[in-house]
Amino acid sequence: MQGCPNTPPEFYSGFSTAAAIKAYETLAGITHNTGFAVPQARRPAPKTLPLSTQKKLLLPDDLHNGSPNELAAVARLRSVPVYSVEAMQAKGLLKFGTVVGFPSWIVLDAQNLLAEGRRLNGRQYPQMGTLAQRKTHTLRGSTKDWPLGLTASRLPILLVEGSGDFVAACHYCFDIPLEDWEPVAFLGAAVKTIHPDALPLLKGRWVRIIPQLDEAGRSAFSIWANLLLKLGCTVQLFKLDGLIRANGQPVNDLNDCTNLRPEDRNAMHEILALP
Repeated sequence: MQGCPNTPPEFYSGFSTAAAIKAYETLAGITHNTGFAVPQARRPAPKTLPLSTQKKLLLPDDLHNGSPNELAAVARLRSVPVYSVEAMQAKGLLKFGTVVGFPSWIVLDAQNLLAEGRRLNGRQYPQMGTLAQRKTHTLRGSTKDWPLGLTASRLPILLVEGSGDFVAACHYCFDIPLEDWEPVAFLGAAVKTIHPDALPLLKGRWVRIIPQLDEAGRSAFSIWANLLLKLGCTVQLFKLDGLIRANGQPVNDLNDCTNLRPEDRNAMHEILALP
């Protein structure tokens, strides 16, 4: 066999291919473990969430984009234009499927961290086992303390409670050509923490909160505001108190504002006026 370990690799001759590679690696100081190792380039990409908190969101087998009739049904139920729910669907925030046996519309996070269903006919889900009759059904595996709709953008955030108000927030935000606001929701006033992975996405941002006008909503506002202030956010409260719907009934949440009496419609310009 010709050549020696100190000979530059381009001068090797008479070696088998494997021997030449081994000699080259010896010269370069490359060593190999005797056990099996996964090449670095082929290792799985890191999870979005730590493995200790990663959940598998169980979405319906028939999950799909809405038909014109399904989109129109959601628009009718939430009193918003069809183009608003179409915009939600285009951004991955709205799907359709069967939830606990009923045709439903589903708000979900683009990262598949949480999802909540509502029946397409507007009725409540019936009592099932330990679950009472309810207007919404949270899909199993949902990460409830994740802010629905949150992205890495630095836009001001319009923060609301629940899937119904989230549709209204999307309507008002996506109806602006420049999309100056990012609609975000916590799915329920019971949320009292923010997922750790969401903290850097929220840090230092401007947040305008529109709470629901009940005791739970006001309590949630106080909790969320304190959490956001600790992240260096600028937090504003927009009160819906005193606004009246076209039918003469007082407003209880943001979704009610889609049917305001004419003299109160300027309130929407105040909600969406940039800081």
